[in-house]
Amino acid sequence: MLLRNNHEKYGAIAKCFHWVMALAILMMLAVGFIMTDLPMSPDKFRVYGIHKSIGALILIAAFLRLFWRFINIVPELPADIPTWQKLGAHGSHVALYILMFVMPLSGWLMSSAAGFQVSVFGWFLLPNLIAPSPGLRKIFGIAHEVLAFAIIGLVSLHILAALKHHFIDKDTILRRMLPLLLLVVALPLQAAEPKAWYVVGDKSTLEFIATQNDSPLKGLILPFKVAIAFSPEAVEQSRVQAEMEVKDIHLPYPQADQAIKSADWFDMAKFPLVKFSSTRITHSAGNNFVAEGDLTIRDITLPVILHFTLEEYSDTRAHVKGEATLNRNAFGVGQGEWKSTDVIKDEVAVKFNLIAQSSPWTAPTLAK
Repeated sequence: MLLRNNHEKYGAIAKCFHWVMALAILMMLAVGFIMTDLPMSPDKFRVYGIHKSIGALILIAAFLRLFWRFINIVPELPADIPTWQKLGAHGSHVALYILMFVMPLSGWLMSSAAGFQVSVFGWFLLPNLIAPSPGLRKIFGIAHEVLAFAIIGLVSLHILAALKHHFIDKDTILRRMLPLLLLVVALPLQAAEPKAWYVVGDKSTLEFIATQNDSPLKGLILPFKVAIAFSPEAVEQSRVQAEMEVKDIHLPYPQADQAIKSADWFDMAKFPLVKFSSTRITHSAGNNFVAEGDLTIRDITLPVILHFTLEEYSDTRAHVKGEATLNRNAFGVGQGEWKSTDVIKDEVAVKFNLIAQSSPWTAPTLAK
């Protein structure tokens, strides 16, 4: 279990502070509005005592929470969030922290002005901050009520913003603060729309291995374009499309490199593009997956199967390795005397090693 924060997520201690205080404040607001209308009775004084005790604990917890925030990393907001939203998020958090201190403090001052020391569940007494004063009691009572409405407004705004990020922007801002129980509920909701991933070209490779005279002949495709929408929790909705230009297919020998683009092979002049589009992605076992799709070479489209493994997976980075086996003659790659498999075998292995980054708040743009 992650106890401390990192650059992407809040740790268990920060989550505990957040949710315990959130529930305590919401409960205090509800009780505060109800208890003022209770008839004069011993029960009313008991409720007031509990209200004051919890308020004192919230004040102590606010100090501890602020201290923990100062000695921890604060997870970064997604880079693509507009500046005004970042400023608004920062401003609302500052205001909430201020209210977490000022709200219970105003209640303490109100009780002091009324001449009553605050007993915290009978464990200890808080000293009166000021001398009894009916006038100040009234002022702090009004302030306490106004602050209650301010908290209601800010908390409501905070909740609406979190829901917007989760259901509309579909980013990770809400999920990184959810406790495990709520995360289990929220993940299926998020999984309905897989994340967009963009391949880092200078850290990724796409190669093919043919067999010439029983020896491997390796070729490289660089650059290539890949658009991926994928989440392990949303495999059925995931998809991938790739596109590469024949001119970017390279062999290690100049003569062979030139020949592979000729009419006998890929015929770059007539068919300049090679395309792949997935039709279904399924989970096989562990970190292994299967992508079924259509591959188009020389204007011939045939189904192929890609097997791939998630070597690494986080909210912002993924490392994927995979391969497929093709029959070159099925796509017309190798015309005339080159159709023979005596020198160059029919089967060609395609292997990819991809490093991808995600932009979960941006919808994927897939190739046409």
